[in-house]
Amino acid sequence: MESITNPFFGEVFDILRCYLEKHGYKAMLHTISDYEFKTTDFSFADGIIICYPNNDDIITSVSSVTGMIPKVIMHGHAVEQDIESVIFDVGLGSHMAAEHLYNQGCRNFVIVGGEKQSSMSIEKTAAIREFLAAVEDSITCREIHGVNHFSGGILAAEKIHKELTDADAVLCESDALATGVISRLLGLGYHIPNDIKVVGYDNVPIAQMYHPSVTTVAIPTDEMSRTAANMITRLIEGKGVTRKTFEPVLMVRETG
Repeated sequence: MESITNPFFGEVFDILRCYLEKHGYKAMLHTISDYEFKTTDFSFADGIIICYPNNDDIITSVSSVTGMIPKVIMHGHAVEQDIESVIFDVGLGSHMAAEHLYNQGCRNFVIVGGEKQSSMSIEKTAAIREFLAAVEDSITCREIHGVNHFSGGILAAEKIHKELTDADAVLCESDALATGVISRLLGLGYHIPNDIKVVGYDNVPIAQMYHPSVTTVAIPTDEMSRTAANMITRLIEGKGVTRKTFEPVLMVRETG
C-alpha cells in the first residue's frame, strides 16, 4: 500500500487483516512509498498481497527480492507480470463518473489527482479524457496534481477558485481529495452542487457521512479483499487460483 494516511488504504488493510486472521495468518503492513526493497523486508512472509501500487515498477521491485514467495496483487488494471491478480476496472469507474457529470450538464471539467506519474492516476485521467473527447468538442478539461490527501484537495480548490473560475465539475482521484475540495470550496462561498459538482472515488465510509454527502465511485473493497485473502491462502497451500475482475458502481449523492 502507498500509505494508510489515505482512509481508503487503511480500510483495505483492516479488511484484509480480518480475512487473513480467519485463515490463521497474521497480517503485517509494509508501505510502498519508497520501493528500494531488500530481501530481508519479506523473508518472514508466507505470502504477499500487493495493494494498489502507485507505480507498476513496484511490482517488479517486490518480485525481484521475494523469489518464490506466493504473491497476489490487488490493482486497478491488469499487469504484465505473471502474478495472480484481483483486478478492479478503475478506468471504467472514471468513465462512469465523467459521463454522469456530463449528463448533469457540466462542460468545464477539472481532474484533481495525486502524483501525475502514478499509474492509477494515469489510468483514471486517460479514461476521463477519452470519454470527454468523444462526446463534444467544446468541453474543457484541466488537471491539478499533488498529494493524494485531504490537504491536496484544499490546495486544488484554492487553485480552482483563483485560476479555473469557469469550472462546473471536479473529478477527484479519491474521496480524500474530494472532501478536501468540497470543504475548501464551501469555505470560499461556493454552493455544491449548484455552483460546482464534485465526484470522488473509492466510497470510503466518510464519503457517505460527510455533509454534503459525496457522490463517488464505489470499489467493492470487502469482496476484493476476501477474494485476495482466499487466493493467497490457496497459493501458500500449493493450490491453483483464477484471476478475478470486479467492476465499479457509481454512488450518486449530494455533491453531484
